[in-house]
Amino acid sequence: MNNLRTWGEGVRKTFQSEILIFEQIIFTLPLLTSTQLRTCMKLKSLLLLLSLTLFPLLTRAQDLSVIDGKATYYGNRAHGRRTASGERYDKDALVCAHRTLPFGTLVRVTNLNNQRQVVVRVIDRGPFAVGRVIDLSTAAARHLDMLRAGVVPVHLEVVSNSLSTSSPRALQDALPVSGERP
Repeated sequence: MNNLRTWGEGVRKTFQSEILIFEQIIFTLPLLTSTQLRTCMKLKSLLLLLSLTLFPLLTRAQDLSVIDGKATYYGNRAHGRRTASGERYDKDALVCAHRTLPFGTLVRVTNLNNQRQVVVRVIDRGPFAVGRVIDLSTAAARHLDMLRAGVVPVHLEVVSNSLSTSSPRALQDALPVSGERP
């Protein structure tokens, strides 16, 4: 239940303006009887749930195949905690958080300060700070040589839309890291 609450809070922060618009529409309805109101509230909950869960699916990875922005990395406190996908975060794995890309998507991240690259897999939602496009694991941040800086400009490229459609061989081919220095 805690994971669902944490996921709901993250979704609420991400889609705050959409939720406010939706709530304004729902609460501007005329006064209703208690039965009608209960039905309306159930409908509101259902529509809200559908809109928040379907939004990432409707935002296609192909439309977001190239993104520029700033990257940060998870702190050590997150190690071992469950992510939005249900998977436990491992600071030594090459994983990341992105707001809209489907879970399992492989993304090539290039540090624009030094041109180092790493391929990471989306397992979480975030970052929720303005101007940030991706949160990286500590291992990925180490590969990009960004541990000291903390925040760096990056270029993102979608390599594969989902692990479920790619073979282990395709994953292995995507993983070589240029300029690697662990």
